[in-house]
Amino acid sequence: MWKIEDAIELYGIERWGSGFFTFNKNGNLIVKPTKNDTQVIDLKFVVDNLVSKKINFPILFRFPQILESQIKTLNGAFSHSISEYKYTNTYQGIFPMKVNQRKEVLEEIVKSGKKFNMGLEVGTKAELLAALSFELSDDALLICNGFKDDEYLHLALNAIKLNNKVVIVIDEFNETKRLLEIAKQLNIKPIIGIRAKLYSKEAANGLNRVENPQNLVSQLQRFLNV
Repeated sequence: MWKIEDAIELYGIERWGSGFFTFNKNGNLIVKPTKNDTQVIDLKFVVDNLVSKKINFPILFRFPQILESQIKTLNGAFSHSISEYKYTNTYQGIFPMKVNQRKEVLEEIVKSGKKFNMGLEVGTKAELLAALSFELSDDALLICNGFKDDEYLHLALNAIKLNNKVVIVIDEFNETKRLLEIAKQLNIKPIIGIRAKLYSKEAANGLNRVENPQNLVSQLQRFLNV
């Protein structure tokens, strides 16, 4: 005889549900957006109710409380570890917009993450324009990745004038010169992020060039005369 426990084991809901999803005694999938047992949504009941009202499929359900809870959990975990290991710096989460570009999702992430100075990461000019429409906290980071033509760099640098804490990530050393030339034209001091590949000594054997942050930093220091 099929039991609820069998469904839980078969679908592995305890592994991916994270306390938000499970089955009730009727075998229906339920959602607990706040993990509070008194605030439960029976999805089958909701769907049956919508069908009875002649609402057409597909139907998309959103539970912003889950996003809020996960953001709190993430930041709480880092806060606990920082305290436990006496780490002397801070943690700031960044949400990559390419993961989910839905306006409703981004609005909730920005809203719930504001108290944690949570920022956004963009990889295109379109994403950067979208990111600028959200009201991030003053200390939140706006990370600019991806291919950067002059238009992208102009947009990213001008975003600094709007009091955004923009970090322009360079993938290649030759990108730096063009970035600094445009920054000089606009009279803007950029914040430069560095993307570097790390290799162990064993992995680096046989390679003609070993990329690491210190080499790139040294080149930048010589280039900038600092």
